[in-house]
Amino acid sequence: MTIYLVIFVMVTLVSYLFFYHFKLLYTDIDSARYILSSLIESEATILAIVVTLSLVAVQLAASSSPRVIDIFKRTPDLWVLIVVYIFAIAYCVTLLKLIVDTQSRISDLENYILFAYYISMFAFIALIPYMWNILDLMKPSVVIGKLAERINEKSILAAASADGKLIEKDDPIQPIIDIMNASLMKYDYGTFREGLRVIMDSTIGILDENQDKTEKERIVKHVLYHLETVKRLAAESNGGMLVDEVMVDIKRSNFETN
Repeated sequence: MTIYLVIFVMVTLVSYLFFYHFKLLYTDIDSARYILSSLIESEATILAIVVTLSLVAVQLAASSSPRVIDIFKRTPDLWVLIVVYIFAIAYCVTLLKLIVDTQSRISDLENYILFAYYISMFAFIALIPYMWNILDLMKPSVVIGKLAERINEKSILAAASADGKLIEKDDPIQPIIDIMNASLMKYDYGTFREGLRVIMDSTIGILDENQDKTEKERIVKHVLYHLETVKRLAAESNGGMLVDEVMVDIKRSNFETN
């Protein structure tokens, strides 16, 4: 969010200095109408393209796990961009409707016209950090890192019921397991190792902080259940050995903290 605010301030300042230096602070009515119409058309087109490409990116990222969609939903970049473009289009349309006098200069509306230029330039330039962030989210390691932020004592205990049944709906580990399974199918062992590392580090960190023996046993049992499922898929590759090592580390950590 901060980057977009900085971009808006910079665009406004640079645009004003540019208009002032080249004496472009005044616009006749016909030119204003033409420019506003062009801005509306271009912004509407770009908005449609951005939404379409974003949905395609979500579909590609969700191929490994449908739960990845939640990450895109919580990412503010798309929503910020949509709001900016809708506001810019609505503002330009409203301003275009206010320009009714074709015979005189519209000095009283000049500031509003300049703001339309500023917000439009900001909308165009905001595409750069947006595309950067979306492309970054296409990396499995980045997605795993964001999913790992949801792994905590409370979320694991909520997913691991006392009777031993698995509640997959809000399970913070399941999305990472899905990505690991998909990476094995694609022979992407780097992503597989990253998933194992994240699960191990998160689990050991939780066990070190938790002092309740019963809760720790539930956490370990829940995590090992997931690792057992992925181990079966990785049995014919080096991934199986990696899973065994992680399981041993988690069991050792639980034993040492008891």
